[in-house]
Amino acid sequence: ITYRKIDDQTVKIDISQFVDETPDVFNRSWDKVVNSINNEIPNLKNIVVDLRNNPGGYVYSLRYVLEEFMGNGTILMKEMDANDRVVIYRDSRQGKFENMNLTVLVNEGSASASEIFASAIQDNNRGEIIGKKTVGKGVEQELIQLDDGSMLILVFQKWLTPNGNKISKESPITPDFEIDYSEDEMRKGVDPQLDKALELLRD
Repeated sequence: ITYRKIDDQTVKIDISQFVDETPDVFNRSWDKVVNSINNEIPNLKNIVVDLRNNPGGYVYSLRYVLEEFMGNGTILMKEMDANDRVVIYRDSRQGKFENMNLTVLVNEGSASASEIFASAIQDNNRGEIIGKKTVGKGVEQELIQLDDGSMLILVFQKWLTPNGNKISKESPITPDFEIDYSEDEMRKGVDPQLDKALELLRD
């Protein structure tokens, strides 16, 4: 997790993945970033969360970060098991960014937990999603190391958006504003996706 001050009211937070040594270590790192931002930018009003090329990570940490932006009781996500039983997860803590203007960046490399984050923001009308359609990986899986050195990937439940939509390759997260970002623009230091996110925040 890194961040960059854009101006006296705006910050860009980059989350490369929702993973660290453990979920609790990740969550403590997030808390440090939040406190650092509030100390450095006391007049903060606008936040860009950059999840481009974020492959996912801990569901527990994903929900913890979402709670920073959502009101108490808001549906964050749902899980469906093989018997179609659905568990609903709601915001349960007071976040420090609940009243900030918010935009989220995603792209073709955003998957899994980062897609759940974007869908929660989108379904709850909490902010605008900018970039390109995501990977479409809406399942929760466990990696099991076998004695022969091979690994078994066990898919044991599906993730649903707050509105109950399934995330798949056929139905990924579609941004509110689809903006291209070419390699040539990257080399030139131009970022049209970020430019659009900042434009929306400042309108």
